[in-house]
Amino acid sequence: MREPHNILVVDDDEMVLRYVSMTLRRQGYGVHLATSGQDGLRFFSEHPVDMSMILTDVVMPGLSGPQMVEQILAVNPALPVAFMTGTVAEAHLPRKQSKTYKLIHKPFTPQTLLETVRECLAE
Repeated sequence: MREPHNILVVDDDEMVLRYVSMTLRRQGYGVHLATSGQDGLRFFSEHPVDMSMILTDVVMPGLSGPQMVEQILAVNPALPVAFMTGTVAEAHLPRKQSKTYKLIHKPFTPQTLLETVRECLAE
């Protein structure tokens, strides 16, 4: 039996974390939550091989989602990443020549979230 995919979800909005967590867990994904870029980076540094994907907000106090992702990709450049945003355009995402990112605009439906996660994990 295949192990479930583990997704690190990072957002400073507790309601978004609950919504995303509930949606993903219902589909059998393992979900790890962090409320800031610093917490996400700390969790990843403690469990680097356990993560299948990062799903993060773009704008957060302190360490932003793109700043956190750049540090994580320095360790694991192949890790799939999707950004959630209510305000930011793709131009504000980190640029890597061989890396593309998925972008989900808030508010999003469970279907949009699950389609994005499946696309990221399939790449």
